[in-house]
Amino acid sequence: MGKQKISKRFAALAMSLTMVMSMAMMFCATAITSFAATNTDAVGDLKMISQSTPVTTGSTSGNLTLTMTSDSDTTATTADKCAGAGFTAYPLLTFTMQNGEIASYDLANTAFWTSIGVDDVNELMAGIDGGTITNATLVASLRGYTGLTGGSTEATVAAGTNTAELSNLPYGFYYVKQTTAATGGMINSAPILVTLPASQTSGTTVTWNSDVSAYAKTSVPSITKQIYDKTDSKATLADPSAQTTGWKGETDQSTGTVANFKVVIDVPQYTLTGLTDEQIATIIAKMSDTMSSNLSFNASSVSVYGLKGTETPVALATSLYTVNTGAAADEGKTFTVNFTGHYADIKGYDQLAIYYTANVDKAATAGTAELNNATYTYSNNPDDTSKTVTPPPVITKLYTYALDIVKVKGTTEIKLPGAEFTLKDAGGAKVWFLKNASNVYDVVGFGDTAPTLTTGTATDTLVTDANGDIKVDGLDAGTYTLNETKAPQGYTKITDDITVVIKAEMDATTKLRTGNVDSTSTSQIGTGTATNDLTAGNTSMDMKVANTSGLHLPATGGIGTIIFCAAGLIVVIGGVTLITVRRSREKYSDK
Repeated sequence: MGKQKISKRFAALAMSLTMVMSMAMMFCATAITSFAATNTDAVGDLKMISQSTPVTTGSTSGNLTLTMTSDSDTTATTADKCAGAGFTAYPLLTFTMQNGEIASYDLANTAFWTSIGVDDVNELMAGIDGGTITNATLVASLRGYTGLTGGSTEATVAAGTNTAELSNLPYGFYYVKQTTAATGGMINSAPILVTLPASQTSGTTVTWNSDVSAYAKTSVPSITKQIYDKTDSKATLADPSAQTTGWKGETDQSTGTVANFKVVIDVPQYTLTGLTDEQIATIIAKMSDTMSSNLSFNASSVSVYGLKGTETPVALATSLYTVNTGAAADEGKTFTVNFTGHYADIKGYDQLAIYYTANVDKAATAGTAELNNATYTYSNNPDDTSKTVTPPPVITKLYTYALDIVKVKGTTEIKLPGAEFTLKDAGGAKVWFLKNASNVYDVVGFGDTAPTLTTGTATDTLVTDANGDIKVDGLDAGTYTLNETKAPQGYTKITDDITVVIKAEMDATTKLRTGNVDSTSTSQIGTGTATNDLTAGNTSMDMKVANTSGLHLPATGGIGTIIFCAAGLIVVIGGVTLITVRRSREKYSDK
């Protein structure tokens, strides 16, 4: 068979394969050409890169430069995402150049060719002509074959760069694949077919170039986690996916309420050409979460949505993921949402948004962040799905605050035990408590009726102890109303509302909560002011409430007032009557 005929046939195969593989794999290069194919601006949906350095007489090798890119165009990825990516070139054919033409062909990796029924170049061409060697069969064979040899030419992207160079490749037809993922990244650059030298035709002139360049796609799937910053701790989100704002990395919230979390993971984008359904089903993708001991995960709350561009999020069927808790979760994790086995169903999305809730338990300590961290584990090599990568965890923080009330006599420091109070939030909901072993009132719920507890009985009454002190733990930042319902024995009850404003301290630089109460937090009794004792670094709102001693009068307008006044009136009338009678007697006795 003539050299020209062989060249044209193989050129057609290489070009066709290039289009199929490159469209799926996002590799682009002028190097992806055939032996004698005309070089154009694009192959399939790929942009070409310049070929340079024409072949010189007597040369036997060339160079392939790979530039990492984050997409299908020529925009290079930042170097910090590329370090460690490694590439290997496996020869499929070798040939020599003479007088600007291909002088001879030889099969390389003959065991591979033999495995698909090809013993020489002529049989290769016959297979192409007869349809037994097609794009699909050759791509699948290359992808699934593990015995390729001659891959001694390797290149790794060095730290601080985004390129790797396969140097001094003997002229031939190569199968180039990424064999090592970038640090923290994945292998999603598909194998490419490269000829060295590469041809470029202009009119009737064919130029062969020994130095070529290609783009290799890389990506580092990311994970983000946020907690919903509620203006009302006790509020519930009927549809968390509908909340486009309000998600933050930290928040403050009362104990006895439900916290909402949102995790977004990038769906790994692999090149699946040549992989069987069984191989695809083994691709690993899972999110695991570790909650602090004071956050109780609600397994039934998990919902997942597929995100793609600006399209409306799509709720995923629960059959496309499993929620594992306890021993079934990844080791040391509170729970795992596992998509393994369902990659074919989720690969069409850019990202997955995972929503879930947790109860904020009464044991949460004021000022101490309740940490909640999430991790993302995924296969970084579709050819060996057991190889996974887990980027550093992402963390959310939830804070609660305390209220410390000291009951004193007037302007003195004399502490008054036995005073009783109730507390309501900004919406007028009564706050319920459970007094713990340390005499601290932990917040356990809100509303008109007491919450049902597994241990103990909730109360809505706060009572000053022997030291005139009340300590409340587990409050959200916000405005509260404190009402004295019973004064200490011998003292006048405060009838005005006591308004308490707890404000979260924000870091001046990061603008994030510090866990402390802002020193400008305030309290007010009617038109007067309760004394605040706030210092920097305080995790509680400290305030003094004073009572004055004296007659305890009933509230204005109450039934007690009517009785009291009636009794007084009777006394006055009786007194006047008595005086009048006495004077009358005295008058008549004088006569």
